[in-house]
Amino acid sequence: MIKQNNKVSRKDISIKLGVSEKTITRYINEIRNIKYVGKGGNGHWELEE
Repeated sequence: MIKQNNKVSRKDISIKLGVSEKTITRYINEIRNIKYVGKGGNGHWELEE
């Protein structure tokens, strides 16, 4: 989902997957090759390959 749209929000991901935003935050923290660059709505996700 992040590869398709690197500006997707945690809220949008949680709605699409039917889980809480806290769950998405926990999953993202477990992924080592992903980081959020920027602040708030102006930022985007980057996946390190």
